[in-house]
Amino acid sequence: MEKETFLTAIDVGTTKVCTIVARLAPGKDPEIVASGIVPSQGLKKATVVDIEGAANAVRASVELAEGEAGMKVPWAYVGVTGSHIEAMNQWTAIEVSNHGSVITPRDMAVAHVSSVSSEPSDNRQLLHAIPRLYSLDGLKGIRNPVGMHAQNLQVETHVIQGAASLMANLVRSVEKAGVKVKGMVLEPLASGEAVLTPEEREMGVVMVDIGGGTSDIAVFKEGAIFHTAVIPVGGHQFSNDISMAFDTPFLAAEEAKVKYGHALPETVDMREELDLPVLNGITQIKVSRRELCQIVKERAHELLELVRIKLEQAEIKDISGTKLVLTGGTANLPGLEELARQTLSGHVRVGVPSGVKGLPEKLVNPAYATSVGMLLWCSSREAVHDNHVNGKGGPLALYSQFIRWLTSIMRAK
Repeated sequence: MEKETFLTAIDVGTTKVCTIVARLAPGKDPEIVASGIVPSQGLKKATVVDIEGAANAVRASVELAEGEAGMKVPWAYVGVTGSHIEAMNQWTAIEVSNHGSVITPRDMAVAHVSSVSSEPSDNRQLLHAIPRLYSLDGLKGIRNPVGMHAQNLQVETHVIQGAASLMANLVRSVEKAGVKVKGMVLEPLASGEAVLTPEEREMGVVMVDIGGGTSDIAVFKEGAIFHTAVIPVGGHQFSNDISMAFDTPFLAAEEAKVKYGHALPETVDMREELDLPVLNGITQIKVSRRELCQIVKERAHELLELVRIKLEQAEIKDISGTKLVLTGGTANLPGLEELARQTLSGHVRVGVPSGVKGLPEKLVNPAYATSVGMLLWCSSREAVHDNHVNGKGGPLALYSQFIRWLTSIMRAK
């Protein structure tokens, strides 16, 4: 980029829509200039179920950001998640162009394009194809083989796909609000950008972003993404359990969870009580706070066990010794960090977004890890917008994407 430009990221979540506008200048970190946060509409478990409602929420969020920035938002990157997301690591082998000669950027680009050349089937759409590691003549673990001698080159690629129809509904909702979708970003990848350190990515880390409708998992090894998964359980399920247990309206249950919830009920005074309204009634009932917290703990424990199952399915070994970073709005739940330490791993922390200039205090919260992370992810890839991320282009676009990525890592050497 030769001149100052602006970038917009929109996180269309189950509980909220957050729009962030940032200034991009050559050689400088992105700087936030405006944000707009409103309650979400039209989504369930991160999936659009009402396009008109979702569009209204997006429009309201964008208008707030536009008013603060003093400019119109013509396009944006949009986050996507949901149980329809699938990911896999796959190895693809090619023969080096000059047999036994030095590996060139072209060889690496051809390997990358070959790894994603087949079209997704069954109404699937390619979302990301991220190179992880390389193998030269059977020697795995190579990070940058350019300049090395080999006869055969293999690339391991983390390929992420989603349901084309569901992603199209999300795009339509945003564009119905008057904003063109420039690209889509898998939300756990974005969250990782905001809350993980380079050291954690290198040593190995599991990030769990517990949102309103889903919990997103991203596993990093040797500095690169290794595994991604989505669990269709989030903060809404905690509140729904409280609502059903005490026959109280969902909004009252949500408020009680935020104000009184704790994942370790044994730390709560047995004598403490709170008032909850009765569903479809004008009376209130007194509820034991410890009983409410017991319901919260049971749902939290179930969620952590689902995380364990997902990690075991991905053949993640020694979960108890792996670093675990919790983020997302539900990571604010008191006692959850300690419960995760007791249940999953002895090394747990809560991840708060950082790494962006002009980050307002209201966004320094695990609930906005995805929103801030999208900004970081997209700003580093802003030149790439004509590839499969937004459903356009083909191998040539992926070749261009890969060359930009390769150039960035070679400059970092």
